[in-house]
Amino acid sequence: MKIIIILISVFLTLNLCSCQYGQTKTKTGIDYSESGIPNIGKDWSGEDLQKALTVLKGIKKLDTFSLPRLNDGRTSAIFKKIMNSLPTVNTSDTTNIFEQFDNMESFNKVLPDLFVLYAGASEKENKFYSKEAIEIL
Repeated sequence: MKIIIILISVFLTLNLCSCQYGQTKTKTGIDYSESGIPNIGKDWSGEDLQKALTVLKGIKKLDTFSLPRLNDGRTSAIFKKIMNSLPTVNTSDTTNIFEQFDNMESFNKVLPDLFVLYAGASEKENKFYSKEAIEIL
């Protein structure tokens, strides 16, 4: 009886581990650039950021677990580029206040889309992209 319990425990452990490893699939940077993601080596405009989000939405429809991740060696540069390209407002700079309000308007359009992209529709997605969703907030 003890042997059966040990075998079942080992079987369950192996299955749980294999499920976790199956979720780590991601596309390489080359796949993303071929899909239409703007060059991450240059500064992104608001249009570039919007284009990246559109491409990522399409990629997510094909494979839910293929979005760039914060701590993934192959895709973190893309995720960080998206985060660094979000418009910001510098409250201490009053000379460009109108330009900053325009940036804020752009930010208000992009941020909800980005959060919905990473928030996930299932508990499995929420767990998989939890670090990215927190980073977005």
